[in-house]
Amino acid sequence: MGTNSCCIEWRVRRLGHLLQLLCSPVASWEHLALIQLKHLQHSWFVAVMADLQQILLGVCVLHGDCSHVPFFFSSGRFTDEGFWHSAQPYSMSWDFLCRRRCLQALAGIEARRIKSHIQQTTRSFRKLLHDTESSNVFDNLREKCSNTAYSKSELMFAKLCRPGPPIHVALSWAGPPRHQSALSSLFCGDLCFGHYAANFFARSLCSQTGSQRERCEALDLDPHRVCRHCWHCHRNLRLDEESHVLLHCPAHAHARTQLYQQVNPTTLARMSESTPREKMFVLTSSFETQDWEALAAYVSIIRQHRRRQRDRFSDLQVAPTKQALKSSAQHGARQVTQRADIGRQGAECPCLQPVPDQSAWRYSRFMPKLDDQLWIIIAAPFQATNFVRLGVLQAELKRRER
Repeated sequence: MGTNSCCIEWRVRRLGHLLQLLCSPVASWEHLALIQLKHLQHSWFVAVMADLQQILLGVCVLHGDCSHVPFFFSSGRFTDEGFWHSAQPYSMSWDFLCRRRCLQALAGIEARRIKSHIQQTTRSFRKLLHDTESSNVFDNLREKCSNTAYSKSELMFAKLCRPGPPIHVALSWAGPPRHQSALSSLFCGDLCFGHYAANFFARSLCSQTGSQRERCEALDLDPHRVCRHCWHCHRNLRLDEESHVLLHCPAHAHARTQLYQQVNPTTLARMSESTPREKMFVLTSSFETQDWEALAAYVSIIRQHRRRQRDRFSDLQVAPTKQALKSSAQHGARQVTQRADIGRQGAECPCLQPVPDQSAWRYSRFMPKLDDQLWIIIAAPFQATNFVRLGVLQAELKRRER
């Protein structure tokens, strides 16, 4: 939006320059330069005349002649509301043909009237351009949200459809620049939400077993878009989107408590009466500066937490995938059995004995182990003191996943 804003200001200043040239004395070099631009059909003149037609519809800049001196004048009329609709002020002198022109350099009240007319016209033109830009932004957001269910513009579009302060005003209430940056990232969907990014940094840690996928299908969730913290630490399936992260995720419980302590009591009461989805919009529709300062500080903390969380899960994904680890675990279990010194055919496996002989494991290299971070069975170097049977580990893993 910065590029569009610069373009808008450039067009407004260009229109103001045209009005100044049009109201300059007829024999001055400024007025003659405008006539030359018209004669050459310069791109600058063509563009600024198109802008003039947007704000003064039906007004024409015509060519005239006074004492063999060419000049430009603007047509004009009064609107139904009683406003003068012209590129030149009504107070400017005119001849018997109602052609307004400036015969000499003006000063005092006449100069102030011309300046006031130019300021009023450019102010109206700036407002028109900003309104057009806002409409275009709204249409673009609506189109993006309708084309896909995973558009990062969902929160921004929902904010524009609800009452509340404009985005630029809310950002000015957010406090320090780092809080404003965090709040902007929230509305632009740049906090690496799984709902939009599909947890690209931890794809191998998503739900992949049959029972886990059945749970996701029952909840109408994509396994790659669930909250990594809730699934990894609590085995809960929750969609990783704004309302969950802000209001429900256990990873930010302490910071959320501080948020509720800083929010205006009236806003907090309205949130308690709303549905879980609407609570977030109650907070983002508040007109209280205190609420926006608290929300911006809270989102800044969340952004730091999620950056560390993303790095943590990225490090876990560097490990082999689950399929490779499961294969290694099975290989490790076979190594424990095959390399054990059983002694005679048909003897019981040493792991089934109450007190196994330590010498039976002297050739064992690997053993199955339950990884507490990945929640899967992996192959680890053999340690007789920490050895647990594969069936026991599989039962423990199923118990945790319930």
